[in-house]
Amino acid sequence: MMYEKNVNTQDLEKKRWMMYEKVVNTQDLEKKRWMMYEKAVITQDLWEKRWMMYEKAVITQDLWKKR
Repeated sequence: MMYEKNVNTQDLEKKRWMMYEKVVNTQDLEKKRWMMYEKAVITQDLWEKRWMMYEKAVITQDLWKKR
């Protein structure tokens, strides 16, 4: 009985550990996903800013031409 109890306890410990590892891995994945998402958002912002700069330049050029 004692031996069986020990084996069962070990199994439980293993399962708990695996659960814990799963949680940690999932957290890491979430962090990575979030970082990827943030990168994408920042890149979009940069593109939008570049586009605005470009549009400004074009409008300025047009104005100069009209003068």
